[in-house]
This record gives sequence, structure tokens and C-alpha cells, in this order.
Amino acid sequence: MGAQRTGRNVACLVGVLFAAAGCSVLPAPVVVGPASVSTAEAPGSSALSSAVSEQWATGLGLDGVHVPADLEPDWIEVASHGNGFAYINVSEGNRRLNASFADQAAEARAAGLLVGGWHVARPDQSSGKTQGRLFASSGGGWKPDGRTLPGIVEFGGGEARDCSGLDPAAMITWVSEFAAEYRRFSGRVPVLATSASWWATCVGSDERLSDLNLALRAEPGEPAESPTVPALPTGWTQPTLWLQEKADGACGVTFFGTTEDLDRWAVSAQR
Repeated sequence: MGAQRTGRNVACLVGVLFAAAGCSVLPAPVVVGPASVSTAEAPGSSALSSAVSEQWATGLGLDGVHVPADLEPDWIEVASHGNGFAYINVSEGNRRLNASFADQAAEARAAGLLVGGWHVARPDQSSGKTQGRLFASSGGGWKPDGRTLPGIVEFGGGEARDCSGLDPAAMITWVSEFAAEYRRFSGRVPVLATSASWWATCVGSDERLSDLNLALRAEPGEPAESPTVPALPTGWTQPTLWLQEKADGACGVTFFGTTEDLDRWAVSAQR
């Protein structure tokens, strides 16, 4: 199912910075499982449903940027190009990548952008609970300030392009524990970034996690700047964000909604 994307092209600048992982002293985690992120406990955001459906059908949306940890962009210039939000890398696996995240986020917000954190999942390194806590406590957690977006956790990115030795049942538990721990520390669940092919291979047809917001990644080998949105993982009927590689190797991020929808999504304690 494809929709034409007609928004501006946006860039995610390329680079990686590895810094020592670290987090503040936190209370002991609560033991949680897949049911902890069920629809019954944390219903989806009704504020987005109709608007996102309309945007998904047309392919129109708001542009944003994804910025790796080691870059210091001119945030005023980024905003002047029509971008309304930025996702900035915070952590990967057990490692905090970006010791400058707080400063970067403050500068981006000062330029008028909404900001969210980005974590690359590495299920081969530690539990979902451990990585969810690291991400939330290293700056990637959501705050009800109207300027902070829910964090993104990416699967199938970085060095973990396979299933990290987990079968589908174990992967579902890992993702569920990550989402529950992130929610426990920040007040809402993260956005899942993945492709349909990775999800089919590593999670399968189980739909228990499809009530989480989706940041849809392009399929491996898909032409850069494809005019159509990729196929969806099982269980989702629409994405909230679309992540797309550009012809110059940069990345684009599209939010399927209006500026008002993005503002409501930022402030809502729901998904």
C-alpha cells in the first residue's frame, strides 16, 4: 500500500560518537512483561487517530530531522528549512552515545523545534528493561512540557540488523520490557522504528505490540527517495512517522499529521 509523499526533503546528518554510558541513580525496576504495554492499560491517543488517518491516505506530512550524536547542526538553519521537529541520537545498546544531548536539545527547542531522543536497540547486549532505563535516564525520556516528543527505539539498525539470537517470543518480551521500563521512567511508551521485513522475521505475526506508535523504516535495498510508503508490519494500519533515506545518503522523517496534531502528540500522556 503506497501513498505519495509530497513534503519537503529533509536531512539527517551522518556520524557517530561513542561516549561512556551512564545514568543517574534510579529506583529499582518493577518486574513487567508483555501485558504491561497492553491497550487496556495504556490506550492509544484518540487525538491522533482521525488526523493521522487522513495524512496517511494522502502522504502529506510535517518534516523533521534525525541527527546523529556527534553533529552540532545550526538549529536556526534547520528550522528555517521548514522542519518542525528533531530526533537526536541518545544511546545504543548499553552505551550512552551522546553526552551533549541536553545541550543539543535545548538549542533545538530554542530554535522552535520539538525534540525527541533516539535509541538503537541491541537485544544481544542486555535486557529490554536495562536499555529502556538507560535511554530514559540519559535524556531520551518524554516530559509533559509540550516541547518533548516520545522517544524512538530503533530495531534492525546500527550493528543489530538481525534478530540478535532471539526467537519471536523472546523478542516480544524484550520489546515489551523496554516499552514498560521507558514508560515507568518517562510517563509514556516509546515509538517503535522498524521495517516490515525485520518485524516479520524477528517478531512474526503476533500483533500484541501494534498498539504502539510506529516509525516506519524503508526496506533494505529500497531505492532512495522512493515516492511510496513501504509496506507495514503485521498489526499496524498506519504509521505515525516515516523514515526515508535520501539520494545523497541523508535521512528524512515525516510526521503524518498537522502542526496542531504534532503539538497535541507532544503534550499528551497517552501514546
